[in-house]
Amino acid sequence: MADAGLSKEPQHCVGRFNFSLPGGVLPQGREQHIYTVKAWSEAVAPGSNPTQAWAKRLAPIREPAPSESAPTLLRELNLAGVGPAAWYRPLAMYQDDLKILAMNPRPGLALFLETDVSAGLQYESFAEQGIARLAASFVPGSADGFCVKHGAFVIAPSKNERASAGFSGGGVEVDVHTETVGPPSNPDGFNLDTKEIKTLKRSSRNVSGLNGVEDRVRIAEQDKAPSLVYSWRYPGQSADGLHPHTHLQASADADHAVMLEAVWEQLLISWQQRPTGVR
Repeated sequence: MADAGLSKEPQHCVGRFNFSLPGGVLPQGREQHIYTVKAWSEAVAPGSNPTQAWAKRLAPIREPAPSESAPTLLRELNLAGVGPAAWYRPLAMYQDDLKILAMNPRPGLALFLETDVSAGLQYESFAEQGIARLAASFVPGSADGFCVKHGAFVIAPSKNERASAGFSGGGVEVDVHTETVGPPSNPDGFNLDTKEIKTLKRSSRNVSGLNGVEDRVRIAEQDKAPSLVYSWRYPGQSADGLHPHTHLQASADADHAVMLEAVWEQLLISWQQRPTGVR
């Protein structure tokens, strides 16, 4: 399909990829993991104290709602090179399963880092060192590295990376997901037509130099409006942060087919890998 009128300029980033979408298709949520650490950034209003963001994030741990599954705050500390941090037990019944949550304050934003740890001084020390290493590699607004919205980790690719984001607008839902894998995953999506699912298209498609499989299906479930689901899957290369398993998907009711087509083509033609920023 001709791409005239479609923007190739990146408006969004998630993990190690940039891409663009029509202006009315807006972010709905995102999640990123790198080196076993869950990481996200939040904007801080001008003049606001970053400690307010920390207090808000820690409130459910400091004063959890009464429940058998309530978390238990173990200790708070100032993690060298990072900022405020807290060790806690997510579930009281699992005494050896801990988490550490830390915030790295930057001008205009707060970077949050969280990871799971088995109880024990050796493991806990290793986790603190890993969080400090990640925080040191974070560059606000960077066009390089592993993106977490307001900046990126400019650090060597990990064998354990995962990133996803959702968008919605104009009657279209978009989901993007990348994840490092062991043996390459099967790119197949819908394998068989059924009474409800009809394959409209299945073919190989190269997206930004990656050879994947594009599927387009129509779903007609009883008592529901017909819908269209477009997907593209790249199987990934084993333990390679620069070639993760990739799943891109856009869906809409059939009466939004024109908008779906525009969103889908813009996503695929603009999908591009970010420079690592490291040598």
